[in-house]
Amino acid sequence: MSPKKPDADVPPSLLLVDKPGGMTSHDVVARARRVLSVRKVGHAGTLDPMATGLLVLGVGAATRLLGYLSGSDKTYDATVRLGRSTVTDDREGEVTATTSAAAISDEDVRTALAAQVGALQQVPSSVSAVKVDGKRSYDRVRAGEEFELAARSVTVHRIDVHRIDRPTADLVDVDVTVSCSTGTYVRAIARDVGAALGVGGHLTALRRTSSGPFDTGSARPVEEGTACWGSPTPPARCSRHASSPPRRRWRSATASACRPPARPGCTPPSHPRGGWSHSSRTPVRSPGSRSASRRAEPGGSLRSVSLEDRLAVLDAELSAVPGVLVAFSGGVDSGVVLAAAVRALGAHRVVAATAVSPSLPAVEQGAAHDFAVSLGVRHEQPHTDELSRPGYVANGGDRCAFCKSELVDVLTPLAARLGIADVVTGTNADDLRAGFRPGIRAAAERGAWAPLARAGMTKDDVRAAARRWELPLADKPAAACLASRIAYGVPVSAAGLARVERAEAALRAALAAAGIGVRDLRVRDLGGDAARVEVDAAAVLALSARPELLTAVRGFDSVTLDARGFRSGAMNELLPDPVRYR
Repeated sequence: MSPKKPDADVPPSLLLVDKPGGMTSHDVVARARRVLSVRKVGHAGTLDPMATGLLVLGVGAATRLLGYLSGSDKTYDATVRLGRSTVTDDREGEVTATTSAAAISDEDVRTALAAQVGALQQVPSSVSAVKVDGKRSYDRVRAGEEFELAARSVTVHRIDVHRIDRPTADLVDVDVTVSCSTGTYVRAIARDVGAALGVGGHLTALRRTSSGPFDTGSARPVEEGTACWGSPTPPARCSRHASSPPRRRWRSATASACRPPARPGCTPPSHPRGGWSHSSRTPVRSPGSRSASRRAEPGGSLRSVSLEDRLAVLDAELSAVPGVLVAFSGGVDSGVVLAAAVRALGAHRVVAATAVSPSLPAVEQGAAHDFAVSLGVRHEQPHTDELSRPGYVANGGDRCAFCKSELVDVLTPLAARLGIADVVTGTNADDLRAGFRPGIRAAAERGAWAPLARAGMTKDDVRAAARRWELPLADKPAAACLASRIAYGVPVSAAGLARVERAEAALRAALAAAGIGVRDLRVRDLGGDAARVEVDAAAVLALSARPELLTAVRGFDSVTLDARGFRSGAMNELLPDPVRYR
Protein backbone atom coordinates (compact mmCIF):
# COMPACT_ATOMS: atom_id res chain seq x y z
CA MET A 1 0.00 0.00 0.00
CA SER A 2 1.41 3.36 -0.95
CA PRO A 3 1.96 5.77 1.91
CA LYS A 4 -0.77 8.28 2.53
CA LYS A 5 0.02 11.67 1.04
CA PRO A 6 0.14 14.69 3.36
CA ASP A 7 -3.20 16.54 3.57
CA ALA A 8 -4.94 13.62 1.83
CA ASP A 9 -7.78 13.77 4.33
CA VAL A 10 -8.36 17.49 3.76
CA PRO A 11 -11.61 18.21 1.90
CA PRO A 12 -10.93 20.36 -1.19
CA SER A 13 -12.17 23.84 -0.36
CA LEU A 14 -12.18 27.40 -1.61
CA LEU A 15 -11.81 30.06 1.09
CA LEU A 16 -12.95 33.60 0.38
CA VAL A 17 -10.91 36.03 2.49
CA ASP A 18 -11.43 39.78 2.84
CA LYS A 19 -7.76 40.74 3.07
CA PRO A 20 -6.90 43.77 5.22
CA GLY A 21 -4.30 46.32 4.26
CA GLY A 22 -0.73 45.79 5.38
CA MET A 23 -0.62 42.04 4.66
CA THR A 24 0.84 40.33 1.63
CA SER A 25 -1.08 37.57 -0.11
CA HIS A 26 1.62 35.19 1.10
CA ASP A 27 0.93 36.29 4.69
CA VAL A 28 -2.72 35.27 4.29
CA VAL A 29 -1.75 31.90 2.83
CA ALA A 30 0.70 31.32 5.69
CA ARG A 31 -2.00 32.05 8.23
CA ALA A 32 -4.38 29.63 6.55
CA ARG A 33 -1.75 26.91 6.68
CA ARG A 34 -1.21 27.45 10.40
CA VAL A 35 -4.90 27.75 11.28
CA LEU A 36 -5.95 24.70 9.30
CA SER A 37 -2.80 22.65 9.93
CA VAL A 38 -2.69 22.15 6.16
CA ARG A 39 0.36 22.61 3.94
CA LYS A 40 -1.34 22.70 0.57
CA VAL A 41 -2.84 26.20 0.36
CA GLY A 42 -2.55 28.70 -2.48
CA HIS A 43 -4.23 31.85 -3.79
CA ALA A 44 -5.82 32.85 -7.11
CA GLY A 45 -4.26 36.25 -7.82
CA THR A 46 -1.92 38.42 -5.77
CA LEU A 47 -3.08 41.52 -3.90
CA ASP A 48 -0.51 44.18 -2.99
CA PRO A 49 0.05 44.76 0.74
CA MET A 50 -1.71 48.15 0.48
CA ALA A 51 -4.75 46.62 -1.22
CA THR A 52 -7.73 45.14 0.60
CA GLY A 53 -10.59 42.94 -0.51
CA LEU A 54 -11.24 39.56 -2.02
CA LEU A 55 -8.50 36.94 -2.02
CA VAL A 56 -9.56 33.46 -3.15
CA LEU A 57 -7.64 30.65 -1.46
CA GLY A 58 -7.61 27.00 -2.45
CA VAL A 59 -7.09 24.25 0.13
CA GLY A 60 -5.97 20.71 -0.59
CA ALA A 61 -6.94 19.39 -4.01
CA ALA A 62 -8.82 22.65 -4.71
CA THR A 63 -5.48 24.32 -5.41
CA ARG A 64 -5.72 22.70 -8.85
CA LEU A 65 -8.57 25.12 -9.61
CA LEU A 66 -6.56 28.23 -8.83
CA GLY A 67 -4.93 28.40 -12.25
CA TYR A 68 -8.37 28.65 -13.83
CA LEU A 69 -9.71 31.14 -11.27
CA SER A 70 -6.69 33.43 -11.52
CA GLY A 71 -7.54 34.07 -15.16
CA SER A 72 -10.97 35.48 -14.30
CA ASP A 73 -11.93 39.12 -14.76
CA LYS A 74 -11.73 41.26 -11.65
CA THR A 75 -13.36 44.39 -10.27
CA TYR A 76 -11.73 46.99 -8.03
CA ASP A 77 -12.72 50.11 -6.14
CA ALA A 78 -9.86 52.60 -6.13
CA THR A 79 -8.90 56.18 -5.36
CA VAL A 80 -6.55 57.89 -7.81
CA ARG A 81 -4.61 60.92 -6.57
CA LEU A 82 -3.47 63.33 -9.27
CA GLY A 83 -0.67 65.84 -8.70
CA ARG A 84 1.87 63.49 -7.17
CA SER A 85 3.94 60.55 -8.47
CA THR A 86 5.56 57.80 -6.39
CA VAL A 87 8.15 55.16 -7.13
CA THR A 88 5.60 52.37 -6.56
CA ASP A 89 2.65 54.15 -8.23
CA ASP A 90 0.77 53.88 -4.92
CA ARG A 91 0.80 55.63 -1.56
CA GLU A 92 3.41 53.29 -0.07
CA GLY A 93 6.23 54.52 -2.28
CA GLU A 94 8.54 57.49 -1.98
CA VAL A 95 7.22 60.60 -3.70
CA THR A 96 9.25 61.22 -6.88
CA ALA A 97 7.50 64.31 -8.28
CA THR A 98 4.83 66.83 -7.32
CA THR A 99 3.01 68.96 -9.89
CA SER A 100 -0.04 71.08 -9.12
CA ALA A 101 -3.28 69.68 -10.52
CA ALA A 102 -5.18 72.89 -9.81
CA ALA A 103 -5.72 73.63 -13.51
CA ILE A 104 -7.10 70.15 -14.25
CA SER A 105 -10.87 70.24 -14.75
CA ASP A 106 -13.27 67.44 -13.87
CA GLU A 107 -13.89 66.91 -17.58
CA ASP A 108 -10.14 66.56 -18.17
CA VAL A 109 -10.06 63.83 -15.54
CA ARG A 110 -12.99 61.93 -17.04
CA THR A 111 -11.50 62.13 -20.52
CA ALA A 112 -8.12 60.81 -19.37
CA LEU A 113 -9.77 57.91 -17.55
CA ALA A 114 -11.95 57.07 -20.56
CA ALA A 115 -8.77 56.73 -22.63
CA GLN A 116 -7.74 53.85 -20.34
CA VAL A 117 -10.79 51.74 -21.30
CA GLY A 118 -10.50 49.01 -23.92
CA ALA A 119 -7.68 46.78 -25.15
CA LEU A 120 -4.39 48.27 -23.92
CA GLN A 121 -0.67 47.68 -24.07
CA GLN A 122 0.08 48.39 -20.42
CA VAL A 123 3.53 48.62 -18.85
CA PRO A 124 3.27 47.13 -15.33
CA SER A 125 4.40 49.11 -12.33
CA SER A 126 8.13 48.71 -11.78
CA VAL A 127 7.58 47.60 -8.19
CA SER A 128 5.58 44.49 -9.02
CA ALA A 129 5.89 40.71 -9.05
CA VAL A 130 6.65 40.60 -12.78
CA LYS A 131 9.85 38.66 -13.41
CA VAL A 132 12.74 40.06 -15.45
CA ASP A 133 15.27 37.37 -16.34
CA GLY A 134 14.01 35.22 -13.50
CA LYS A 135 14.10 37.95 -10.85
CA ARG A 136 11.09 39.84 -9.49
CA SER A 137 11.02 43.44 -10.63
CA TYR A 138 10.47 44.72 -7.09
CA ASP A 139 13.69 42.99 -6.03
CA ARG A 140 15.53 44.72 -8.88
CA VAL A 141 14.12 48.11 -7.82
CA ARG A 142 15.23 47.54 -4.23
CA ALA A 143 18.69 46.62 -5.49
CA GLY A 144 18.89 49.94 -7.36
CA GLU A 145 18.94 48.33 -10.80
CA GLU A 146 17.69 50.18 -13.87
CA PHE A 147 15.53 48.20 -16.28
CA GLU A 148 12.42 48.45 -18.43
CA LEU A 149 9.37 46.23 -18.29
CA ALA A 150 7.75 45.15 -21.52
CA ALA A 151 4.17 46.24 -22.21
CA ARG A 152 1.49 43.57 -21.76
CA SER A 153 -1.87 43.12 -23.43
CA VAL A 154 -4.71 43.77 -20.99
CA THR A 155 -8.34 44.79 -21.30
CA VAL A 156 -10.13 47.35 -19.16
CA HIS A 157 -13.86 46.74 -19.58
CA ARG A 158 -15.03 49.88 -17.84
CA ILE A 159 -14.03 52.66 -15.46
CA ASP A 160 -16.88 54.24 -13.51
CA VAL A 161 -16.14 57.62 -11.91
CA HIS A 162 -18.02 58.08 -8.63
CA ARG A 163 -16.49 61.22 -7.13
CA ILE A 164 -13.92 63.88 -7.95
CA ASP A 165 -12.60 65.67 -4.89
CA ARG A 166 -9.91 68.26 -4.22
CA PRO A 167 -8.44 67.65 -0.73
CA THR A 168 -5.99 70.51 -1.30
CA ALA A 169 -5.61 73.22 -3.92
CA ASP A 170 -2.96 71.19 -5.78
CA LEU A 171 -4.33 67.64 -5.54
CA VAL A 172 -7.28 65.86 -7.15
CA ASP A 173 -8.69 62.61 -5.76
CA VAL A 174 -10.89 60.45 -7.98
CA ASP A 175 -12.94 57.51 -6.69
CA VAL A 176 -13.46 54.90 -9.42
CA THR A 177 -14.59 51.35 -10.03
CA VAL A 178 -12.45 49.42 -12.51
CA SER A 179 -13.54 46.20 -14.23
CA CYS A 180 -10.65 44.55 -16.04
CA SER A 181 -8.95 41.41 -17.24
CA THR A 182 -6.43 39.49 -15.21
CA GLY A 183 -2.95 40.99 -15.29
CA THR A 184 -4.19 44.59 -15.28
CA TYR A 185 -2.41 46.90 -12.85
CA VAL A 186 -4.79 49.53 -11.49
CA ARG A 187 -1.72 51.33 -10.17
CA ALA A 188 -0.50 51.62 -13.74
CA ILE A 189 -3.85 53.15 -14.75
CA ALA A 190 -3.39 55.82 -12.07
CA ARG A 191 0.18 56.43 -13.24
CA ASP A 192 -0.78 56.67 -16.91
CA VAL A 193 -3.76 58.97 -16.27
CA GLY A 194 -1.50 61.30 -14.30
CA ALA A 195 1.10 61.21 -17.06
CA ALA A 196 -1.51 61.98 -19.72
CA LEU A 197 -2.62 65.03 -17.73
CA GLY A 198 0.98 66.12 -17.11
CA VAL A 199 0.68 66.12 -13.32
CA GLY A 200 1.56 62.58 -12.26
CA GLY A 201 -0.68 60.19 -10.38
CA HIS A 202 -0.76 57.27 -7.98
CA LEU A 203 -3.24 55.16 -6.01
CA THR A 204 -4.15 55.99 -2.43
CA ALA A 205 -6.67 53.15 -2.00
CA LEU A 206 -7.39 49.85 -3.75
CA ARG A 207 -9.97 47.21 -2.93
CA ARG A 208 -10.76 44.11 -4.98
CA THR A 209 -14.52 43.59 -4.85
CA SER A 210 -14.90 40.60 -7.17
CA SER A 211 -12.94 37.90 -8.96
CA GLY A 212 -14.80 35.75 -11.44
CA PRO A 213 -18.01 34.47 -9.79
CA PHE A 214 -16.95 35.49 -6.27
CA ASP A 215 -17.33 38.82 -4.47
CA THR A 216 -16.59 40.36 -1.09
CA GLY A 217 -20.19 39.83 0.04
CA SER A 218 -19.27 36.18 0.64
CA ALA A 219 -15.77 36.81 2.02
CA ARG A 220 -14.63 36.62 5.64
CA PRO A 221 -12.44 39.27 7.28
CA VAL A 222 -9.16 37.88 8.58
CA GLU A 223 -9.72 39.51 11.98
CA GLU A 224 -12.88 37.49 12.59
CA GLY A 225 -10.77 34.35 12.73
CA THR A 226 -10.23 34.70 16.46
CA ALA A 227 -13.99 34.49 16.96
CA CYS A 228 -15.14 32.22 14.17
CA TRP A 229 -12.39 29.81 13.14
CA GLY A 230 -11.83 26.52 14.86
CA SER A 231 -13.63 24.40 17.36
CA PRO A 232 -16.20 26.36 19.39
CA THR A 233 -14.99 24.80 22.66
CA PRO A 234 -11.23 24.41 22.98
CA PRO A 235 -9.66 22.12 25.56
CA ALA A 236 -8.93 23.93 28.81
CA ARG A 237 -5.25 24.47 29.64
CA CYS A 238 -5.57 26.82 32.57
CA SER A 239 -8.12 29.13 34.14
CA ARG A 240 -7.20 31.89 31.68
CA HIS A 241 -8.29 29.76 28.71
CA ALA A 242 -10.90 27.54 30.31
CA SER A 243 -13.85 29.05 28.48
CA SER A 244 -12.15 31.05 25.74
CA PRO A 245 -12.42 30.32 22.03
CA PRO A 246 -9.24 29.36 20.17
CA ARG A 247 -6.62 32.09 19.96
CA ARG A 248 -4.68 32.56 16.76
CA ARG A 249 -1.25 34.08 17.06
CA TRP A 250 -1.27 36.42 14.09
CA ARG A 251 1.83 38.35 13.07
CA SER A 252 -0.03 41.53 12.13
CA ALA A 253 0.64 44.36 14.59
CA THR A 254 -2.96 45.60 14.46
CA ALA A 255 -4.45 42.13 14.77
CA SER A 256 -2.30 41.58 17.86
CA ALA A 257 -4.50 44.16 19.60
CA CYS A 258 -7.20 41.47 19.80
CA ARG A 259 -5.31 39.27 22.19
CA PRO A 260 -3.90 39.72 25.68
CA PRO A 261 -0.21 39.09 26.20
CA ALA A 262 0.88 35.55 26.99
CA ARG A 263 1.31 34.81 30.67
CA PRO A 264 3.96 32.68 32.35
CA GLY A 265 2.78 29.12 32.83
CA CYS A 266 -0.28 29.63 30.65
CA THR A 267 -0.29 27.57 27.45
CA PRO A 268 -2.80 28.61 24.77
CA PRO A 269 -5.18 25.88 23.65
CA SER A 270 -4.37 23.70 20.69
CA HIS A 271 -5.81 24.58 17.29
CA PRO A 272 -7.75 21.70 15.73
CA ARG A 273 -7.81 21.32 11.99
CA GLY A 274 -10.58 23.21 10.31
CA GLY A 275 -12.18 26.40 11.41
CA TRP A 276 -12.13 28.61 8.32
CA SER A 277 -15.54 28.60 6.71
CA HIS A 278 -15.14 26.76 3.45
CA SER A 279 -17.12 25.67 0.47
CA SER A 280 -16.58 23.50 -2.57
CA ARG A 281 -19.39 25.34 -4.28
CA THR A 282 -20.03 28.98 -5.07
CA PRO A 283 -20.74 30.72 -1.73
CA VAL A 284 -24.03 32.53 -1.22
CA ARG A 285 -24.36 35.83 0.62
CA SER A 286 -25.61 35.29 4.13
CA PRO A 287 -28.97 36.80 5.10
CA GLY A 288 -28.93 40.07 6.94
CA SER A 289 -26.43 42.88 6.74
CA ARG A 290 -23.65 43.18 4.22
CA SER A 291 -21.12 42.41 6.92
CA ALA A 292 -22.80 39.15 7.86
CA SER A 293 -20.31 36.31 7.96
CA ARG A 294 -20.41 32.56 8.14
CA ARG A 295 -19.01 30.20 10.70
CA ALA A 296 -17.74 26.66 10.29
CA GLU A 297 -19.30 23.99 12.46
CA PRO A 298 -17.40 20.77 13.16
CA GLY A 299 -17.67 18.69 10.03
CA GLY A 300 -17.68 21.67 7.70
CA SER A 301 -21.34 22.78 7.74
CA LEU A 302 -22.01 26.51 7.72
CA ARG A 303 -24.24 28.75 9.77
CA SER A 304 -24.61 32.50 10.13
CA VAL A 305 -22.59 34.26 12.80
CA SER A 306 -25.20 36.34 14.59
CA LEU A 307 -24.95 39.10 17.14
CA GLU A 308 -25.78 36.46 19.76
CA ASP A 309 -22.72 34.46 18.67
CA ARG A 310 -20.44 37.44 18.99
CA LEU A 311 -21.89 38.47 22.34
CA ALA A 312 -21.35 34.92 23.57
CA VAL A 313 -17.70 35.10 22.54
CA LEU A 314 -17.39 38.52 24.18
CA ASP A 315 -18.84 37.12 27.40
CA ALA A 316 -16.47 34.13 27.26
CA GLU A 317 -13.45 36.39 26.78
CA LEU A 318 -14.33 38.58 29.74
CA SER A 319 -15.49 35.73 31.98
CA ALA A 320 -12.10 34.07 31.63
CA VAL A 321 -10.26 36.78 33.59
CA PRO A 322 -10.52 37.58 37.31
CA GLY A 323 -11.23 41.25 36.68
CA VAL A 324 -10.67 44.06 34.19
CA LEU A 325 -9.89 47.74 34.08
CA VAL A 326 -11.71 49.25 31.11
CA ALA A 327 -10.17 52.25 29.37
CA PHE A 328 -13.50 54.08 29.21
CA SER A 329 -13.52 57.16 26.99
CA GLY A 330 -17.23 57.80 27.43
CA GLY A 331 -18.03 56.53 23.93
CA VAL A 332 -20.27 53.68 22.85
CA ASP A 333 -17.47 51.18 22.08
CA SER A 334 -15.75 51.27 25.45
CA GLY A 335 -19.18 51.71 27.07
CA VAL A 336 -20.34 48.38 25.66
CA VAL A 337 -17.09 46.74 26.84
CA LEU A 338 -17.76 48.14 30.30
CA ALA A 339 -21.36 46.91 30.33
CA ALA A 340 -20.34 43.50 28.99
CA ALA A 341 -17.68 43.19 31.68
CA VAL A 342 -20.24 43.91 34.38
CA ARG A 343 -22.56 41.26 32.92
CA ALA A 344 -19.75 38.72 32.74
CA LEU A 345 -17.88 39.42 35.99
CA GLY A 346 -20.11 41.50 38.21
CA ALA A 347 -19.61 45.17 39.03
CA HIS A 348 -17.26 44.39 41.94
CA ARG A 349 -14.65 42.93 39.56
CA VAL A 350 -14.73 45.78 37.06
CA VAL A 351 -13.15 49.24 37.17
CA ALA A 352 -13.75 52.03 34.64
CA ALA A 353 -10.92 54.49 34.06
CA THR A 354 -11.42 57.74 32.13
CA ALA A 355 -8.22 59.65 31.47
CA VAL A 356 -8.47 63.37 32.21
CA SER A 357 -6.36 65.61 30.01
CA PRO A 358 -6.72 68.73 27.83
CA SER A 359 -7.64 66.47 24.88
CA LEU A 360 -10.86 65.26 26.56
CA PRO A 361 -13.80 67.70 26.36
CA ALA A 362 -15.02 68.61 29.83
CA VAL A 363 -18.59 67.62 28.96
CA GLU A 364 -17.40 64.05 28.32
CA GLN A 365 -15.94 63.69 31.81
CA GLY A 366 -19.26 64.18 33.56
CA ALA A 367 -21.17 61.94 31.15
CA ALA A 368 -18.59 59.16 31.54
CA HIS A 369 -18.81 59.32 35.32
CA ASP A 370 -22.61 59.18 35.29
CA PHE A 371 -22.60 56.12 33.01
CA ALA A 372 -20.04 54.26 35.12
CA VAL A 373 -21.97 55.00 38.30
CA SER A 374 -25.20 53.78 36.67
CA LEU A 375 -23.54 50.38 36.17
CA GLY A 376 -22.37 50.29 39.77
CA VAL A 377 -18.66 50.17 38.96
CA ARG A 378 -15.80 52.06 40.50
CA HIS A 379 -14.81 55.01 38.30
CA GLU A 380 -11.23 56.23 38.32
CA GLN A 381 -10.27 59.48 36.59
CA PRO A 382 -6.46 59.51 36.43
CA HIS A 383 -4.67 62.42 34.78
CA THR A 384 -2.57 61.74 31.71
CA ASP A 385 0.06 64.08 30.29
CA GLU A 386 0.24 63.54 26.54
CA LEU A 387 1.66 67.03 26.14
CA SER A 388 4.85 65.90 27.87
CA ARG A 389 5.57 63.59 24.93
CA PRO A 390 7.38 65.38 22.08
CA GLY A 391 5.92 63.02 19.47
CA TYR A 392 2.39 63.95 20.53
CA VAL A 393 3.11 67.67 20.49
CA ALA A 394 4.80 67.42 17.07
CA ASN A 395 1.48 66.05 15.75
CA GLY A 396 2.82 63.80 13.01
CA GLY A 397 0.78 61.05 11.42
CA ASP A 398 1.65 58.78 14.34
CA ARG A 399 0.35 61.16 17.02
CA CYS A 400 -2.20 58.63 18.27
CA ALA A 401 0.59 56.19 19.11
CA PHE A 402 2.00 58.64 21.68
CA CYS A 403 -1.45 59.32 23.09
CA LYS A 404 -2.26 55.61 23.55
CA SER A 405 1.20 54.96 24.96
CA GLU A 406 0.62 57.60 27.63
CA LEU A 407 -2.84 56.21 28.37
CA VAL A 408 -1.78 52.59 28.84
CA ASP A 409 1.37 53.58 30.71
CA VAL A 410 -0.87 55.36 33.24
CA LEU A 411 -3.63 52.74 33.42
CA THR A 412 -1.40 49.67 33.77
CA PRO A 413 0.12 50.64 37.17
CA LEU A 414 -3.31 51.89 38.28
CA ALA A 415 -4.78 48.47 37.50
CA ALA A 416 -1.90 46.76 39.33
CA ARG A 417 -2.55 48.83 42.46
CA LEU A 418 -6.17 47.68 42.32
CA GLY A 419 -5.15 44.04 41.93
CA ILE A 420 -6.20 43.82 38.27
CA ALA A 421 -3.98 42.30 35.58
CA ASP A 422 -6.03 43.05 32.43
CA VAL A 423 -6.42 46.47 30.83
CA VAL A 424 -8.93 46.39 27.96
CA THR A 425 -9.91 48.93 25.32
CA GLY A 426 -12.92 49.62 23.09
CA THR A 427 -11.20 48.79 19.78
CA ASN A 428 -13.66 46.92 17.53
CA ALA A 429 -13.24 44.71 14.45
CA ASP A 430 -13.93 47.59 12.06
CA ASP A 431 -11.14 49.60 13.67
CA LEU A 432 -8.67 46.86 12.80
CA ARG A 433 -9.77 46.93 9.16
CA ALA A 434 -9.72 50.72 8.91
CA GLY A 435 -6.00 50.69 8.17
CA PHE A 436 -5.08 53.97 9.90
CA ARG A 437 -4.77 53.14 13.59
CA PRO A 438 -1.26 53.79 15.00
CA GLY A 439 -2.78 53.95 18.48
CA ILE A 440 -3.95 50.32 18.28
CA ARG A 441 -0.40 49.13 17.74
CA ALA A 442 0.90 51.16 20.68
CA ALA A 443 -1.79 49.90 23.07
CA ALA A 444 -1.23 46.28 22.02
CA GLU A 445 2.54 46.58 22.45
CA ARG A 446 1.93 47.64 26.06
CA GLY A 447 -0.31 44.67 26.83
CA ALA A 448 -3.80 46.17 26.54
CA TRP A 449 -6.25 44.01 24.58
CA ALA A 450 -9.58 44.50 22.85
CA PRO A 451 -12.49 42.18 23.68
CA LEU A 452 -14.74 43.60 20.92
CA ALA A 453 -12.16 42.96 18.24
CA ARG A 454 -11.49 39.49 19.60
CA ALA A 455 -15.23 38.73 19.38
CA GLY A 456 -15.37 40.05 15.81
CA MET A 457 -17.84 42.78 16.77
CA THR A 458 -18.22 45.57 14.22
CA LYS A 459 -19.39 49.12 14.85
CA ASP A 460 -22.94 48.07 13.90
CA ASP A 461 -22.74 45.12 16.31
CA VAL A 462 -21.65 47.44 19.11
CA ARG A 463 -24.57 49.82 18.49
CA ALA A 464 -26.98 46.88 18.31
CA ALA A 465 -25.69 45.49 21.61
CA ALA A 466 -26.01 48.90 23.28
CA ARG A 467 -29.62 49.16 22.13
CA ARG A 468 -30.39 45.62 23.22
CA TRP A 469 -29.05 46.38 26.68
CA GLU A 470 -30.81 49.79 26.67
CA LEU A 471 -27.61 51.70 27.34
CA PRO A 472 -28.06 55.50 27.28
CA LEU A 473 -25.08 55.94 24.96
CA ALA A 474 -26.44 53.57 22.28
CA ASP A 475 -26.96 56.39 19.78
CA LYS A 476 -24.24 58.71 20.99
CA PRO A 477 -22.22 60.23 18.12
CA ALA A 478 -18.56 59.30 17.79
CA ALA A 479 -16.40 61.73 19.78
CA ALA A 480 -12.71 61.52 18.96
CA CYS A 481 -10.21 63.39 21.13
CA LEU A 482 -9.76 67.11 20.54
CA ALA A 483 -6.29 66.58 19.07
CA SER A 484 -7.91 64.88 16.07
CA ARG A 485 -9.25 68.32 15.07
CA ILE A 486 -5.76 69.76 14.60
CA ALA A 487 -4.13 69.28 11.19
CA TYR A 488 -1.06 67.06 11.17
CA GLY A 489 2.10 69.13 11.43
CA VAL A 490 0.42 71.89 13.47
CA PRO A 491 1.84 71.53 17.01
CA VAL A 492 -0.64 70.45 19.68
CA SER A 493 -0.89 72.68 22.75
CA ALA A 494 -3.25 73.02 25.68
CA ALA A 495 -4.34 76.42 24.36
CA GLY A 496 -5.02 75.02 20.89
CA LEU A 497 -7.11 72.17 22.28
CA ALA A 498 -9.11 74.56 24.46
CA ARG A 499 -9.71 76.86 21.48
CA VAL A 500 -11.19 74.02 19.44
CA GLU A 501 -13.35 72.87 22.38
CA ARG A 502 -14.77 76.38 22.91
CA ALA A 503 -15.39 76.85 19.18
CA GLU A 504 -17.33 73.60 18.83
CA ALA A 505 -19.44 74.26 21.92
CA ALA A 506 -20.26 77.80 20.75
CA LEU A 507 -21.16 76.73 17.22
CA ARG A 508 -23.34 73.87 18.42
CA ALA A 509 -25.23 76.28 20.67
CA ALA A 510 -25.65 78.78 17.81
CA LEU A 511 -26.99 76.10 15.48
CA ALA A 512 -29.42 74.87 18.09
CA ALA A 513 -30.70 78.40 18.64
CA ALA A 514 -31.18 78.74 14.88
CA GLY A 515 -33.15 75.51 14.73
CA ILE A 516 -30.47 73.60 12.82
CA GLY A 517 -30.01 70.23 14.43
CA VAL A 518 -26.65 68.49 14.04
CA ARG A 519 -25.36 65.18 15.27
CA ASP A 520 -21.72 65.36 14.22
CA LEU A 521 -19.83 68.66 14.30
CA ARG A 522 -16.12 69.36 14.04
CA VAL A 523 -14.06 72.55 13.97
CA ARG A 524 -10.81 71.59 12.24
CA ASP A 525 -7.75 73.71 13.06
CA LEU A 526 -5.84 73.94 9.77
CA GLY A 527 -3.03 76.06 11.20
CA GLY A 528 -2.32 79.71 10.58
CA ASP A 529 -5.47 80.65 12.54
CA ALA A 530 -7.64 79.06 9.82
CA ALA A 531 -10.50 76.72 10.68
CA ARG A 532 -12.79 74.48 8.67
CA VAL A 533 -16.23 73.51 9.95
CA GLU A 534 -17.74 70.09 9.25
CA VAL A 535 -21.36 69.25 10.04
CA ASP A 536 -23.71 66.46 9.01
CA ALA A 537 -24.20 66.41 5.26
CA ALA A 538 -27.92 67.03 5.78
CA ALA A 539 -27.16 70.28 7.63
CA VAL A 540 -24.61 71.69 5.16
CA LEU A 541 -27.22 73.43 3.00
CA ALA A 542 -28.96 75.02 5.98
CA LEU A 543 -25.70 76.32 7.43
CA SER A 544 -24.44 77.58 4.07
CA ALA A 545 -27.62 79.67 3.87
CA ARG A 546 -26.81 81.18 7.27
CA PRO A 547 -23.08 82.04 7.02
CA GLU A 548 -23.37 84.52 9.90
CA LEU A 549 -23.65 81.53 12.26
CA LEU A 550 -20.01 80.75 11.60
CA THR A 551 -19.08 83.89 13.57
CA ALA A 552 -19.76 81.78 16.66
CA VAL A 553 -16.42 80.10 15.93
CA ARG A 554 -14.11 82.54 17.70
CA GLY A 555 -10.36 82.57 17.98
CA PHE A 556 -9.68 81.98 14.26
CA ASP A 557 -9.04 84.61 11.59
CA SER A 558 -10.62 82.52 8.83
CA VAL A 559 -13.53 80.08 9.16
CA THR A 560 -14.95 78.14 6.21
CA LEU A 561 -17.67 75.50 5.83
CA ASP A 562 -16.70 72.17 4.28
CA ALA A 563 -19.31 71.49 1.60
CA ARG A 564 -18.57 67.75 1.78
CA GLY A 565 -19.95 67.51 5.30
CA PHE A 566 -18.62 65.63 8.31
CA ARG A 567 -16.17 62.80 7.63
CA SER A 568 -14.61 60.76 10.39
CA GLY A 569 -10.81 61.02 10.15
CA ALA A 570 -10.94 63.83 7.60
CA MET A 571 -7.50 65.06 8.63
CA ASN A 572 -5.99 61.78 7.45
CA GLU A 573 -6.90 62.73 3.87
CA LEU A 574 -4.15 65.36 3.90
CA LEU A 575 -1.35 62.95 4.78
CA PRO A 576 0.94 62.14 1.83
CA ASP A 577 1.62 58.59 3.02
CA PRO A 578 -0.95 57.38 5.59
CA VAL A 579 0.00 53.70 5.24
CA ARG A 580 3.21 54.41 7.20
CA TYR A 581 1.24 54.90 10.37
CA ARG A 582 -0.79 51.69 10.43
